[in-house]
Amino acid sequence: MMKRQAITRQQLQQHVKMSKSLRNRRILSQKTLSTRSTRSPSFLQKLGITRSHENHHEQFESSKLTIDAALALTELFKQKDMANMTPVERSAIKIQRHWRITERLRQVRYRNKQVRVRVNSIIIYVLFLVAHFFSTIKPLSEDDNFHFVNNLKGQLTQVEFNVDDSPSWGKNFESIATLLETKQFLHGPFQTFIASHGTYDGADSATTQTDTTSYALGLGRIVGGVRIGQLRGPRTLCGKEKASFTFGDSLDRSTQQFSHIEKLHCYPQFTEENEVTEPFGPPGATPFVWEGWNGTNTERERSQLLTFETVSKSYRSYPSPAYSVILSPADWNSTKSMIKYLETSHYIDLHTRAIFIDILVYNPTLDYLVNCRMIIQFTPAGGAMPTWKANSVRSSPIPYTGGKLMCFFFQNH
Repeated sequence: MMKRQAITRQQLQQHVKMSKSLRNRRILSQKTLSTRSTRSPSFLQKLGITRSHENHHEQFESSKLTIDAALALTELFKQKDMANMTPVERSAIKIQRHWRITERLRQVRYRNKQVRVRVNSIIIYVLFLVAHFFSTIKPLSEDDNFHFVNNLKGQLTQVEFNVDDSPSWGKNFESIATLLETKQFLHGPFQTFIASHGTYDGADSATTQTDTTSYALGLGRIVGGVRIGQLRGPRTLCGKEKASFTFGDSLDRSTQQFSHIEKLHCYPQFTEENEVTEPFGPPGATPFVWEGWNGTNTERERSQLLTFETVSKSYRSYPSPAYSVILSPADWNSTKSMIKYLETSHYIDLHTRAIFIDILVYNPTLDYLVNCRMIIQFTPAGGAMPTWKANSVRSSPIPYTGGKLMCFFFQNH
């Protein structure tokens, strides 16, 4: 029997270096791979060794040796007799076995890590669904929230005008078609909503237990003031350029009999470039200014993000309203006087392109804030075009805590 030779540490390191250069040139020779593939071609195909490996194996560096090629080398070594191998071949086999065990352990660790990552992702997603359900979906599924917003819409858009303004049939906000009907709405259903007990018991005289000043529908509190603002555009003479050849300038000629009729005017489409910003108002009175009254600031509001308004009915976009006037729901007398003053001072005139009315209502029982916005557009087509919009949101992103915070705010102010 052939006596086995002992391998020193230095020789083993040398064998490792030799194995890294394509695991020994003798093992990776073209003759060995071609012979093995001729006997059982399905074996190398199963291990991922293709003809490209056989023809170009000498061009690969040791760092580019694939896992499948290494497994193929190990399988080739198994076909030999360990007793009849040289020390170099036996060292290469041991290195291959050690590499295979290490690689399998690495793959097991990688699979376990992937499982932990996916389990953690599932847990986080489930927690997100639970939080989203209790903070968003569950509150919206309650029918009281819908009825609260719908009742506000009914009081502001579906209540009929005063009998003196509409004696024959019941006009409301949705049927506004002219500037006159806009004024009738302001001193009619709108004034009743913010400056009376009309949305609760209809009585102007109330005791301390039934006083619903600054309330809507008896349970919703109007937060802050009610804003009325507008956007103004130019009004220019049309002349021959806009009139057809049939009329010429005959529509602009004044006669002694009809000298009081003004000439033909045109109303360009409103843009921020042609917006009118000059003060206006009756002579001798405080003019309406572009910055607004009562501490409002149009320039500061427009400098913030997402302050424009897009009206879906006409596909027009408007910036924040100017010439703002704030009405106090808590002071009915001043509110009614201001609405009357806006009408007599011609706050709405032929320069007005859009009227904006903003009301913020809070329901502490439902913990809901509703921003009601009514827009009345005066387009180049003539007449008025009313639009209603409401945005509702919980007063706090934390479920069941917003009502306590808002009640604390009202008690301290």
